[in-house]
Amino acid sequence: MTQRRSLPERLGRVPSIALGLACTVWLTVVGIGLVRLWEYSNTPGPAAEAPATWPAAAEVELDPSRYTLLLFLHPYCDCSRATMGELEKLVARVGTRLTVHAWIFQPKAADPSWSQTQVRQAAEAIPGVHVHTDIDARTASVFGARVSGQTLLYAPDTRLVFAGGITSARGHAGDNDGADAIVAAAQGKPVLTHTPVFGCLLRGPATDPAALRVSRE
Repeated sequence: MTQRRSLPERLGRVPSIALGLACTVWLTVVGIGLVRLWEYSNTPGPAAEAPATWPAAAEVELDPSRYTLLLFLHPYCDCSRATMGELEKLVARVGTRLTVHAWIFQPKAADPSWSQTQVRQAAEAIPGVHVHTDIDARTASVFGARVSGQTLLYAPDTRLVFAGGITSARGHAGDNDGADAIVAAAQGKPVLTHTPVFGCLLRGPATDPAALRVSRE
C-alpha cells in the first residue's frame, strides 16, 4: 500500500521544484545570450564596393614604388581598437614596403575635436602611418568603404589586390587572414583577395550630424 506524503512533506518539495525551474530558465537565457553574442562577434559588415583600379577622384596619390594601404575608421567604433593593434603589428612586419593612409570619419557639422578619440590617437602613434580626417566620409565613398576597419591594398600599377578586414572577429586581436594577405602581397606572393570586415558602419544613426555624440573617449 502506497504511503501518502504528509502536507509538510509535499510543501517541502515546492522550493526544490521552483529552484530547478529557475535554474533551467537562467541557463536558457544565458545560452541564448551567448549564442547572440557569438553571432554578433562573427557577423561581418557589408563588403566594400572598391574600385578595381586606383580612382582619379582619390584625395591622395598612389605610391608608384610601393603598395598603398588604405584603412577607413570610425573614431567611436570599439571594434577598431583591435584593428589599430593589428595595423601596428602589420606595419612592423612589412616595414617600408607599404605606404599607409588611415582615414578617420568625421561629420561636417561636428567640432574638429569630435574625432580626437583613442582610435585616432592609436593610428597617429604608429610610425609611418598618414592619418587624415574624412569629412562626411567623402574618401570612404570614393573607395566604396562602408564599415570601420575596411582595408584596401593597391599595387603600384593601380590594381586593387586586397579588400577586407585585419581582425578575425569584432574587437578580436590576433592572427588573421587579412593581415597575412597584405604581408604576402607586399612580398610579391599570391594573396587571398577578400576577407570579412568586422566593425561599425561608417555612416549611420550614431554618426548623423543631427544627432552627434557629445561623449568623448
